[in-house]
Amino acid sequence: LLKNELAAFGGKWHPSITLSQPNSPPIPFKGNQGAGYTLEALLNVPRNSIKAPDKHGFEIKAFKKGNKVSLMTPTADLGIEGEGTFRDFMQTFGWRGQKHPDRLVFNGYYRYKKPKKTKREHNLVLDIIESTDEPVVALIDCDTNQLVSGWSFNKLLAGWKTKHSSACYVEYEKRSYSGKKKDHDAEYLYTGRTLICEGTS
Repeated sequence: LLKNELAAFGGKWHPSITLSQPNSPPIPFKGNQGAGYTLEALLNVPRNSIKAPDKHGFEIKAFKKGNKVSLMTPTADLGIEGEGTFRDFMQTFGWRGQKHPDRLVFNGYYRYKKPKKTKREHNLVLDIIESTDEPVVALIDCDTNQLVSGWSFNKLLAGWKTKHSSACYVEYEKRSYSGKKKDHDAEYLYTGRTLICEGTS
């Protein structure tokens, strides 16, 4: 069922859209999450953050041709990000976006045991803390030794079991929106290449 639905709109360019409710008209969207939101909208899946599969028992993920694949994107449950408000976290660690200076962003690759300085001059490193009752994947401020973001093992495991044990990764290409209206910033082509992952441990 999922492969048939994906094939129905694959190979064509689609303006960036999102869906607020099932079977509702799509809404134009601008932003970095456009590929995933557009894919879900074409599958009649509204924007959601529920810890359950998206469609036909599968979590649906879009990945850019030639790029890395994000396996899962849970929010931290420990540290400054997990225990405070999102606004406070972004005010402290976020920086002005290049394309949209009115927005605060926090992004980039943080590699295990390799400190990296952010645009807010925080020196952050990804590590694993094993001194607690359960292992914690941790983003740590090297200068203050503060836990910036922490993902407990139980949180990661619970998210994986309920949402990612069956997943479908859909490859896409992106280009600037070619239409006259300015309410979309990009359009996406889903190439037909999919990775169907079942029974992952």
